[in-house]
Amino acid sequence: MIACTRCGHWHTDAERSLDKNLSCTEVKQYWSRIRNEHNELYGHLAQITTDDSGTLVCFKCGRKLK
Repeated sequence: MIACTRCGHWHTDAERSLDKNLSCTEVKQYWSRIRNEHNELYGHLAQITTDDSGTLVCFKCGRKLK
């Protein structure tokens, strides 16, 4: 699927991760789940960003995101 202009690369990254086409609502649920799982593990919501190598990490603690 070509990413919508609103979601951009967040849409395609989620689709590649799950290896299927997703609606925008499913993409939002995917990233929400990632943030909430990070909160359960480390006590704060993930502030999602990419490092220099393109890996998704939490800006706050620097840990890689699953």
